[in-house]
Formats: sequence, C-alpha cells, structure tokens
Amino acid sequence: MFASRKILSLPIFSLQEGQRVGHVRSLVINPNTKSIAALMVDPKGFFQDQRIIPFNRVSSIGEDAITVTSGNQAEKAANLPNIMSLIKERTLVVGLRVVTDAGKTLGLVEEFYVDTETGNIMELEVSGGRIEGFFSGRFRLRVENIMTFGKDAVVIRHENLEKLVANKGLNENARELWQTTSGKASKLKTRLVSHLPKKKSTNSPGTDSPSEDPQDTKE
Repeated sequence: MFASRKILSLPIFSLQEGQRVGHVRSLVINPNTKSIAALMVDPKGFFQDQRIIPFNRVSSIGEDAITVTSGNQAEKAANLPNIMSLIKERTLVVGLRVVTDAGKTLGLVEEFYVDTETGNIMELEVSGGRIEGFFSGRFRLRVENIMTFGKDAVVIRHENLEKLVANKGLNENARELWQTTSGKASKLKTRLVSHLPKKKSTNSPGTDSPSEDPQDTKE
C-alpha cells in the first residue's frame, strides 16, 4: 500500500516515448467504489494544459515513478465525461470528518492508503486531536468498516467500535463510552431473558414426584 501523499510526489513517464509526462497534481476519488478513479497531471509537464490519466491506464506505481504505456494515455477532462463528473463532485478524502451512525465524532482523516494495483482505498488514518476527541493520537480504519463514504463525512456503524477498542490510541473517554454501551446491552439482554416464560420440568416415567405437600410429612 502507498500513502496518498507518496503518489502525489511521483513523476509520470511514458514507456514508449521515454518522456516525462508530468507529475500527479491531485487524485480523483470515486466515493462509490472507494477508489482512485484518475490522476490529474500537472500542466507544467509534457502537456501545456490540464490532462487526466484514468487509473486503469496506469502501467505501474513504483517507489520513484509512475509509468504509462504512452503519452496519449493522458487526455483532456472534456473527453472523459465520467471522470469529469467526479472532478466536479470534488470528493476529498483527507480532511473528512469520521462519525458513527449514532452521531459520535471519531476525528478527521489525515491520510489514506491505496492498493497500487487496483487503486482501491484500503485504510484511512484518522486523528482525533483536532475535534472534541473520541480518540487520542491516531488510528487506522479499514475501508470494510465504512458504512458511507460521503462528500463531507465518513460514516461507520457504532457497533464497529468494538473492533477499534483494542487499538492503543483509544482514550479513556472512548473506552468508558464503549463499556457503558456494552453494559446497557448486556443488562437489556438479562431483563429480556428473565421475562421469558420458564419451561415446566417433566418427570421421567416411573419416578416419584419431586415435591410433596408439607402437610403430608407432619406427624
């Protein structure tokens, strides 16, 4: 996995021409697929105007450079209407607020990590230091725990907090909140069980009754 900032710093080269196409100016995010849809190429490179490289046209992303088969893999945004619509949506992962469906803020996305083969976003790095913090320090949030990936916020299910409690970045307030929530759920379960009708015991054939009238035992 690569950090998004690492991708932004890489130059782009064409394999056929052996020329520098430019470098990545920004990443176009598809919130529906939770992946990078395209790379926006800095116009100071091989081209004089803004160009877009769809992620499926990227040959490789290495430690020192990104490669494409040829320079014509980069096109004007007007020629790529699907990508253009995503650009207009301006989904920016870094800076998004992370909240639960119960309305609790966990922090802000500081960084995200990408599978360089598929472009899929794999993890978010979240910091709770800038907002009334539920977490202290930073923690990693895997994308499969995300319920909604929106323009203004990332939403996870409150029940998924259980997977994050073991993280050492969880502060005492968060731990106390989770324990309180879990405790209430446990008490509710106990109450429900106590109100369920009890099954009557049945005696095996040929055995005596398990109880007698106390009056019959008195002399």
